Amino acid sequence: MVYPAMVLLVSLAVVLLLTTFVIPKFEKVIFDQIGAKGMPKLTTIIIQSSRFVSSHFLEVSLLAGFLILLFIAAKTITMFRKIIYKILLKIPLIGECITQWSVVLFSRRFGDLMLCGCSVVESLKMARASVGNYDMKTNLLLTIADVQQGLSLTESLRRRSVLPVMAEGLIKVGEESGKLGEMMNKVSSSYEEQLDEVITRVTSLVEPILVIFLAVFVGSVVIGLFLPLVSLIQNISA
Repeated sequence: MVYPAMVLLVSLAVVLLLTTFVIPKFEKVIFDQIGAKGMPKLTTIIIQSSRFVSSHFLEVSLLAGFLILLFIAAKTITMFRKIIYKILLKIPLIGECITQWSVVLFSRRFGDLMLCGCSVVESLKMARASVGNYDMKTNLLLTIADVQQGLSLTESLRRRSVLPVMAEGLIKVGEESGKLGEMMNKVSSSYEEQLDEVITRVTSLVEPILVIFLAVFVGSVVIGLFLPLVSLIQNISA
């Protein structure tokens, strides 16, 4: 995500540069000669936005900083984190990434703990702590209760819909063969490969979207700035 992040930062820098320095220069040199009535609608919107940002730059910066700090502080609140997770899980591809990453974390931690000689219940409790997906954490808590009551791990995971069907099949084989730890690590490796593919698809979509957004914004500003110039040239020629 480094490249999309850099594109986003460049976009914000371009927006700030245009609204703070470029547009006011055009307004003073050209637009004062045309008058507000002669300006196209797009040009008027761009100029008014630039005036607002220029005159309230400090307030806008403080508000943006406050919102960022508020978001960082709110992330420590469990209810807020749950809401964010539910929203992200509903976004195509992003939700798939989160789900598969949770499966990878849980499977890897659980498999390593089982190979170290921990019991199923102890492994479930410690592996659950490594999962950030709140829905999975809740289902895993119910799974732990089922296993403590004597239900098999495979049956409990299937009942609570904790893991995908393919993972449940591998876990069943591992539980029946006594190689549950090894099977869990295989589940982790398999879903880690799938996660890499999904992340590649996500980044391949994010990059052009950001570039298109930047191009549309800059293009709109350029068109809005030069439309009055075209009108002025046409009037002079006439």
